[in-house]
Formats: sequence, C-alpha cells, structure tokens
Amino acid sequence: MCTAVTVCDLRISRERLCDTMCKIVIIFLFVFISLCCCSKRHGEVRQNCSSTILRQGAVQNVRYQQQSLVQGCVFERKIVIVGAQGSGKSSLGNSFLGWSLNSLRPGPFPVGHGVEAGTLMSSYSSGAWLGKEGSPGVTIVDTPGFNSSFEDMEELVWLLADLEEVDLFVLVFKHGDRFSSELARSLKTIGRLLGSIWRNTVVVVSHWSFDAPSRFRRRNTRVNKNRYEEQLADTLKEKLEIDFEMPIYFVDSHHNNLDRIEKRHFESETAGLWKFLQNAWTWKSITKPDIDQAVRDVKRKFGELQEKCSVFVEEKVLFRDLEVENEVKIDAQNSLIEFMRRQIDHMKRTCL
Repeated sequence: MCTAVTVCDLRISRERLCDTMCKIVIIFLFVFISLCCCSKRHGEVRQNCSSTILRQGAVQNVRYQQQSLVQGCVFERKIVIVGAQGSGKSSLGNSFLGWSLNSLRPGPFPVGHGVEAGTLMSSYSSGAWLGKEGSPGVTIVDTPGFNSSFEDMEELVWLLADLEEVDLFVLVFKHGDRFSSELARSLKTIGRLLGSIWRNTVVVVSHWSFDAPSRFRRRNTRVNKNRYEEQLADTLKEKLEIDFEMPIYFVDSHHNNLDRIEKRHFESETAGLWKFLQNAWTWKSITKPDIDQAVRDVKRKFGELQEKCSVFVEEKVLFRDLEVENEVKIDAQNSLIEFMRRQIDHMKRTCL
C-alpha cells in the first residue's frame, strides 16, 4: 500500500511539473518572438524631433503656463516609465513635461483614479523637460501597469524596439505599498524581457508629498526620508538580485508650484534625476542581424521544446493510467485489511 501511494504522489508531482514547464516555455517563446519581430511595426515613431522645434513656435502651448508639447516625433533623450498599476506613472510623466497641481488642462497622459487604470496601452509624448522654455527636449513613454494584459506588454516591447535607444528607465514605487513577491516577479520579467536595464534605471517614490500636512504626518509617525530610502534600496537589491544600489528620488507629481517648499523639493529631486540621465549609458535594443539569428534560434528551440512537450503529454497519459491502476490496488488492499480485521475480531470472540 505504501508503494502504491508513493508512486501516486510521484505521478501528481511530475504531472504538475510537466504542465507548468510547458506553459512557461510557450509563454516565454511567444514573448521572445514578439521582441525579435517588433522592429517591423510602429514605423510612425521613427521620425526624430529637432531641438530647434522648441524655439520655432511649432509647439502646443498651454495658456498661463510654460508647458510645450511636440506632437508626432521623438527627441534624442527618451525616458520610459514603468511600475505597477495605480503607482502614479502617468502623473509622473505629465510632471516631467511640465504639468503640476496648478495646471489648467489635463496632461498628455490620462490619469486613472482608484482601481481604474488610466493607461491602457503604451504611448509617448515629446516636449521640453519640465515644460520650461529653453529646456532640452525629451520623449516620455508611459506604459500600462505590470498587472495589465500580455498584449499591453507586447505593445510596450514593440514601442521600445522602434525607439531603438532609451536613456533612462524610471521605476515608480508608490509610498505606502508593500514590495510584494508579485511585484518582484514582474520586475524580473521586465529585466529578462528587455535585457540589462537596471543600471539605466532610477526609482521614483510617488505619493510622497512635501506639503505641510504630509510633512507633519510623517514627523508624527516617524517616517524618515533617508531611512525609507535605505530600506527600499536594500529591498530592491534583494528582490532584483543586483549588487548595486539604484538611485531613488522623491518626485511629487502633484506638487503645488505656488508653494515655495513643494516647488523647491520638486526641482531638487528632478535635477538629481536629470543629472543621472546625463551620465548614464544609453540602453540599446536588439539589432537587425541579432533579430534574424534570434528568430532562427527560437524556431529551432521551439521545435525541440515542442517535441519534449509531446513526450510530457504521453507521460501524462501513462501516469493517469498508473493512477487508475494504483487506485484499484489501494482499494483491494483496503478491502483485504478490512477482511483481516473482521477475521481477527471473530477469532477473538470465538477462541477466548
């Protein structure tokens, strides 16, 4: 009976392992093929912006403000914002282009409220850094949350490949959220999907307001900016399995431009971020020859893995048959044990 149960447990473990491996392999290969083929799409993004455009008046000016947008082209400096849904990615992207709490019109990126996602697909917008006249031109890429659909992630991959180069990835982490294992898995997936991006990545802590009530509340609860930054840096090193600390900035995308303290903190944090961008190496997407070779390799590996999956399916059938056979044996053994127990009871009653 013990042997039959052990074999049955082994069958269940191997069956689950086979199913899981096949699903993981198929999803990974589909994502990788999409990455390799993505240079053939979204050709409309390839038009480059000229820095002189910002000084020629060919911009969308917002009355009473300094924001300037340039539609339909991409500047040399590109920033991609990633993070969980509801972390404040779109608001941060808008603030990078000059929007604040005092803006009279909504920014280029739609902002969600509550559980509603504002960004449903990857999109980009170009303009002056922080919306200031004379600032360098930047292109900001806003992305869906990590918990969005696979199609949204595929759209992001295609857009990044069409951009060809990215100067900075900004990971938005919402203050008050827990760094869950699901978030860690999503970040690792992004890293595997896009390659070595972490040295081109900074972390922006969102929902960290510098208004008077927020500063007072943090003092009362003993939430210290430096201590929080150290703890988050250690967590990122552990979860992402990296041996260096990513820069962390506290950018309040909903700051009040009329408040001297809020404005000073916003300018200080974004200045540090911009300085890092200028000194960072540019992340580059896969080249055309590498794409062709990768496609051939993936097709070959896919064929091999497909064959292995078919073997797993056959073994699954065999294990299912073995399970039925073991169940029959177990039932027979249980019946025999019950019969022997009754015989022993009968002998006790008649012989004693």
